[in-house]
Amino acid sequence: MTVWQADFYRRPLQNAAKQPLWELVVCNPERTFSAQAFCPQPEANSVWIADQLLQWRAVEKIYRNRFRYFVLSQ
Repeated sequence: MTVWQADFYRRPLQNAAKQPLWELVVCNPERTFSAQAFCPQPEANSVWIADQLLQWRAVEKIYRNRFRYFVLSQ
């Protein structure tokens, strides 16, 4: 079973339409796999995240995996 670590956060960047950008970063603990993707604020939701993860999983031919995610509290 493959373990991926994931983080999804708002970046201090904007797209051409002046919308804030969010970044999804995923890697495995050994760092033999890593990927990142950006999306504008209106698209930043669980559906977008799931689509990205499924795409990367298909590319890596991974059929079972677990996720570790990080939560920052203020």
